[in-house]
Amino acid sequence: MKTVSQRGVTLIETVVALALIAILASLAQFGFSDWTINSRIRTTAESLQNGVQMARVLAVQRNTPMNFSLVDTLTADCARATDGRNWIISLDNPEGKCDAAPSDSTTPRIQQARPAAEVGGAVSIAATVSNVAFSGLGRPSGPLTIDVQGATGSCLPQGSVRCLRMMLSASGSVRICDPSLDSAGSDIRRC
Repeated sequence: MKTVSQRGVTLIETVVALALIAILASLAQFGFSDWTINSRIRTTAESLQNGVQMARVLAVQRNTPMNFSLVDTLTADCARATDGRNWIISLDNPEGKCDAAPSDSTTPRIQQARPAAEVGGAVSIAATVSNVAFSGLGRPSGPLTIDVQGATGSCLPQGSVRCLRMMLSASGSVRICDPSLDSAGSDIRRC
């Protein structure tokens, strides 16, 4: 008797393969979503850190006071806000003039501006103050702490979404740290 060899894939094998692919895709979706939020949190914290450092450098280079301001929008009706995700470096108060082009002569003499749209809308910010002024010697008007977290505020100590904190000390040093790590521990990422 002659045996017939079967070629191809059966319907049952196809259904099982599709089910496995669907299960793996749904598991990967949760990890990818958290990775995306963590990436946006990190990018926002680094943007804030870079902005603060740039304001300090410009103040020292020009030997003139320079402001780092968090603002709610970059339009003509903007206001300083401790939850503002946009930031502006300027010589004068930028409120109500955040849409002005960078200039050394036109008030508010904006030097640099960054929109929140650069990192997307999945983050929220909570700062201790909305403005820090740097003297010509690079000394800040006071300390600044900015907490950056997911838009839903979903940061858990052992969770997959990690919040970050940007800290400016009274002496002018700037660093990013992880507020969920034990402050008594030896981890250098702790606050």
